[in-house]
Amino acid sequence: MFIDKKKIFQITYILCLVLSIIACNSSKANQAPTILVKPIKLNQQDFFEKYISVGQCKAENSRTFYAKVNGVVDYISVKEGEFVKKDTIIIQIDADVAEASKNKAESAFKSAQAIFNRDLSLFDKKIISKEAFDKSKALIENARSDWISTLDKYDNMIIKAPFNGNIGVIHTQVGNDIKIGDYLFTIINNSEKIVLVELPENINGKINKNSEVFLLNKNDKIKGEIIAISEYLSDNGTITAKIIFPSDTKIIHGSFVEVEIIFDHHIALSINEKAVLKNNKGNFVYKITSDNKIQQIYVSTGSRNDNMIEISAKELNEGDLVVLEGLTKVTNGATVDIIKDETTNTKEQK
Repeated sequence: MFIDKKKIFQITYILCLVLSIIACNSSKANQAPTILVKPIKLNQQDFFEKYISVGQCKAENSRTFYAKVNGVVDYISVKEGEFVKKDTIIIQIDADVAEASKNKAESAFKSAQAIFNRDLSLFDKKIISKEAFDKSKALIENARSDWISTLDKYDNMIIKAPFNGNIGVIHTQVGNDIKIGDYLFTIINNSEKIVLVELPENINGKINKNSEVFLLNKNDKIKGEIIAISEYLSDNGTITAKIIFPSDTKIIHGSFVEVEIIFDHHIALSINEKAVLKNNKGNFVYKITSDNKIQQIYVSTGSRNDNMIEISAKELNEGDLVVLEGLTKVTNGATVDIIKDETTNTKEQK
């Protein structure tokens, strides 16, 4: 039987080639796929806490008047919105009665004072007894008390501006009967604006007069200043802070506004919060070592500013690389390749 050596060689060559291709494909199939990740570099950042509260705005110099006597309004000197100077009479209630009572009390006091001065001189000369002098002394004390009380009532009937300012809406008219407690008007001086806010007990000691504070007015943030903080809790269990804002602040007297207080400024390691994962043991990150190995590190977290979060762990330092993208593909100890771009640099590029 004749054997064609040429055909045998060709068949053998083809079989070897096929086996070589199969072996190559098998080797590639057994190789682990490359894990590509995008890192983020740890940096130091200024972190802070903030608290937003609602308070009522009032002008530093403002006063609201309510009726403290019953009577009839017989005089109003100004119109709403009008500017007045200090001691200008705004409203009179039963002015004739007020003047008569004042004059009577003043006359009684002056008479008692004259009697007291006479009896004091006589007592010093031992012309009258101590009992007689004590009666004179009691008489002037009663007259003085009546005089002070009458003057106080007079001021509530003849109401004057306590300082320069603008008068708001006057809630009565000449001829009206008013009763104790009726609202009359408010006077506002164009001065600094004051906002009182209530703060929770858990930030006691964290804020002080140097803490930053802003009034949130639509899209505006107006800087203010904390001028006082109570050292005790209110009946509601809160701490009161008094905040002052510039006189040209565009907020209405009596309105409720949002105030943001910034406190606890500190420097710490920061990272995008997307890089922080959590399991039943706690929060952790995937650190990329110098030989491109993954190291799972558990971290403590702190303040958040925007999308950045404060982290700390003894194994982490400023400049370390942590996995930001590709988190679902890596495990502790895995080898990775780093996707390099202009915003992420390896330690070798530092």
